Amino acid sequence: MIAIPLVIELAAHAASVKVCVTLNVSYNDSAVGDRLTGTTVTANGIHIRYTDVGTGTQTFLWADDNLGANPGCATKTLTAPTTIDAFYAVQLGTNQIHVHDKNGNQVYANLLTNWTPVAGTQNFSIGGGTSPYADILGATSHALIRRDGGLTNEDFTFRWSDNTSHGNEFGAGFSWIANYDDKFVVAHEFGHQIVIAANGWVVGNHNYGAPMDECSSAYTANHEESSKEYTSGAAPEGIASFYAAIAFNDADAHADCDYAELNRHDKYDWNGDGTADHNEYDFVDYDIFSCEDGFTSDTSVFTVPDGDYLGEYCIDGGLEDYNNRATQYDFLRAFWDLATDDGAQVPFDDIVAMWVAASPDTWLATDTIPMGKDCTDYPAARLQAAADGLTISAWGGIADFNGVYRWDDSCL
Repeated sequence: MIAIPLVIELAAHAASVKVCVTLNVSYNDSAVGDRLTGTTVTANGIHIRYTDVGTGTQTFLWADDNLGANPGCATKTLTAPTTIDAFYAVQLGTNQIHVHDKNGNQVYANLLTNWTPVAGTQNFSIGGGTSPYADILGATSHALIRRDGGLTNEDFTFRWSDNTSHGNEFGAGFSWIANYDDKFVVAHEFGHQIVIAANGWVVGNHNYGAPMDECSSAYTANHEESSKEYTSGAAPEGIASFYAAIAFNDADAHADCDYAELNRHDKYDWNGDGTADHNEYDFVDYDIFSCEDGFTSDTSVFTVPDGDYLGEYCIDGGLEDYNNRATQYDFLRAFWDLATDDGAQVPFDDIVAMWVAASPDTWLATDTIPMGKDCTDYPAARLQAAADGLTISAWGGIADFNGVYRWDDSCL
């Protein structure tokens, strides 16, 4: 008789594993505004990679987003030793956010290495310290959950900058982020992407080269909150700041809004504490101010009780002083009023639609009017026409009140 060996194959043990992730964040301006004031953020919709150690096979899952049953968690059945990583990327609804390193590479945090699966829940916190990626993802994902502009199926990309060649700016389809630990800065840059994406990823026609004058807070710089710009420079910066403001503040009727500004504003009491100085908050080189209330100069020779900083402080008289000029500050407050004033309270999605209807990629960038154009092609006029077309009747009065509706009437 020939003995035949009995071979028994044992099936791998299957374990249902739930992986839940939070982000450790640390913002200089965490105390400013109503939202994102803590140090941990649920990693809603985060991207999880599972690598079978034996075969090298990789599978990916998006964790539940904020509307899912288990926000920040993904559940998968594992049968073999597995390495699990969490990418700094999220899917929220149909939109995605990806955070890359300065070279454009995807970045991830390792959660478990060569781990033998055990059924149950595994909780992890990633980020913290000097790592920029959790801070960038925390601020942008929070902002997108709060206000998505009605966008769907969009892919937003952010690249950390070590500030050697890029600051905080929009690049070729993505945003550079240098001040990753300042939530308002991060969300401001995201605001640019929101309106650019809504406009078919076509960047608006803009110019930051308006002649500098006494309106610039530092007297030597354009592209600041209070510098007098061509409207094509002030408007996109203003709506980006508005996006940050509405991401971190509750926009109820006549709601106030705290905003942390990166740039210095040397001459003003922005936070209303009775003293005008550089440090209007607890950290160096920041000012905190309201989107609703005004401020007083250090000499108390002027105040801006509500709106129109440009008119109160910048205009000396003469058409050259205001023709197609505006400030980012005034546009921020105008959009905030549009979202919160009685009789207005226009939803953010409709404000984005108004922006797109103004065709920012073809409006006039400077005060030079080429052949075939006139003042109706200035950004302020285009925005008014867009508001009229969408029946946003409150915009005209709000724009005039906040000083963002100016041009030389003689050219009409």
